[in-house]
Amino acid sequence: MSASIRKHINFRTEDYFLKELVYSDNVYAWLLLHSHYNPEEKHNYIYKEEINYTKIGIMIHKTR
Repeated sequence: MSASIRKHINFRTEDYFLKELVYSDNVYAWLLLHSHYNPEEKHNYIYKEEINYTKIGIMIHKTR
């Protein structure tokens, strides 16, 4: 991601806050933080090949 393109995430991203979230909120935060911003469409995207439940579970230290 270039320095001029910034993600527009309307979500708190402090470590202590993310650790206190319930599972569904934690997954949502992970998706936002790992998404790619498209400035032309003003949307964040995450590509299918970059995500799976196992990977998310490991990174957020929670399981379903």
